[in-house]
Amino acid sequence: MVTYNEELKSDIPIYLRLVEAPRYDGVTAIVALSEARALYPDFVFDKFIGDCAHDNHPTYHLLNKWNIKPIIPLNKKNKGKSQYQGTVKINENGIPVCMAGLPMVYNGFMKDRNRIKWRCPFATGKVDSCNCKDKCSSSDYGRTIYTKPSFDPRLFTAIPRGSDEWKEEMRKRTSSERVNKRLLNDYELELSKTRGKKRWSFWIMIHSINIHLDARLKKSKFNFISMLDGLLDRAA
Repeated sequence: MVTYNEELKSDIPIYLRLVEAPRYDGVTAIVALSEARALYPDFVFDKFIGDCAHDNHPTYHLLNKWNIKPIIPLNKKNKGKSQYQGTVKINENGIPVCMAGLPMVYNGFMKDRNRIKWRCPFATGKVDSCNCKDKCSSSDYGRTIYTKPSFDPRLFTAIPRGSDEWKEEMRKRTSSERVNKRLLNDYELELSKTRGKKRWSFWIMIHSINIHLDARLKKSKFNFISMLDGLLDRAA
């Protein structure tokens, strides 16, 4: 498990678990997340970013129970397995479609009611005109629709698929791949002649500590440059 530090643009491993290759990734991640939550009780795990191997209803239900926002792309193999039986038309990203056939506009997640608010694209200025505005709603505020993760946690995620926030968070998923690259290539673990799970675990831990030390060094340089810029500004 890896977290991304936006200030330093650094990938930081926070929990390591060495498992056998045949184990399914979707199982390993949930076990690791459960153990990490127990290990770091003061940490707030706000989002879980995973690949489509984690796209299954039990994972979404568990993440929602833990108040963790899922950032998981839909698996094409699971297409058509929606639990949503409502009358409102929903597109493939879980976004309601208005009477004019346009995707409605995300207007925030209401945490107190655990529901997502969507507004009319015409009323919010996303489109210049709409042939259905008189038939749809007479209010200047426009038609409003609410969806809940409980309807179908795969479709109605707290951060809607396709939104700018979703795309920004999804870019961070490669953090785990970059950490793997640092362990295997930069620290040459892949070239190691180490044998045995205990020895592999030992060296993975040592190299992960080095990654943390690299981040600390980067932070100290960052602070030094910031301090120097402040002194130069005062001198000017």
